[in-house]
Amino acid sequence: MQVFFKDMEVTKSIKNIFIDFDEHHSIESNFKNTFDSGYVALHPFYKSVFQEDYDYRRCLKDTFHLIQPVSWDKVIAELKFKNINQLAKALLNLNSSEFRELKDFLEYKRVLIPVIEEDTIPEILLNKYLKSLIIRGVNEVIRGYSKHTIFEDDKQNTKIQVNERNIFEVIGQLQNRFVVTENNMEIVLLLPGHDSAYTLILGDNEVVKSFITDFEIEGFWVDKKTTFNWWAD
Repeated sequence: MQVFFKDMEVTKSIKNIFIDFDEHHSIESNFKNTFDSGYVALHPFYKSVFQEDYDYRRCLKDTFHLIQPVSWDKVIAELKFKNINQLAKALLNLNSSEFRELKDFLEYKRVLIPVIEEDTIPEILLNKYLKSLIIRGVNEVIRGYSKHTIFEDDKQNTKIQVNERNIFEVIGQLQNRFVVTENNMEIVLLLPGHDSAYTLILGDNEVVKSFITDFEIEGFWVDKKTTFNWWAD
């Protein structure tokens, strides 16, 4: 369900793009009056195609085409889970019987869990995000930060030029950051926490809708009841 927001504390200066929010309130109540719409982009599962000790991100230009994402819907169907909430609980509760069932399934199918505990926006999502900007004629992205940014050196904005030739280099500069944005704030990617299984997509209604439709972003629109820990509701 798509909703429209009206208010949030955001500094829009190029020198200081910073997003603050309170996890004790709903996503909508944090971001109303600033962004038209919000979407929860689920971090995909991956087929296990690399050796465990191989860091494929160090040479993403050569390895990206080998990455094989697996959707939440596919995992839910094969495990016969009820919905994404049940799968999210299994992913985030390591002591549950559902996690053990999920772990056995993933090992059997040679599938890796989504990126969760690495303060990282998945390269699959960033690649789609940057491509969508390039298609719209945008050649610059701004790296911002949120209240969860730990290191002082990261609490600054950086302008990064982007084009088809350097897209993987740019992904490397953006992955371990909490906020990525266009300079006019039309569309923002925000990691809501250090151990998140999803990234929030916030921004202009038509831009966000076009992005998730054209690039097949798995997830759901937030509504007034959607919390940051939506799987626990």
